[in-house]
Amino acid sequence: MHRARRQARIEHRRRTRRAGARFWVVVVVLLAVCVFLALTTWREIGRLFGL
Repeated sequence: MHRARRQARIEHRRRTRRAGARFWVVVVVLLAVCVFLALTTWREIGRLFGL
């Protein structure tokens, strides 16, 4: 029983750490996409209106 609890606690920590890493990867990817879209939009607006 103690061994099973210890294993469950270790597995919970492992899953929590992986979830945190996945969260930050998704945040970075979304920021990169937003920056790319903003730059592309800015460039197109400048090209269309001659800014």
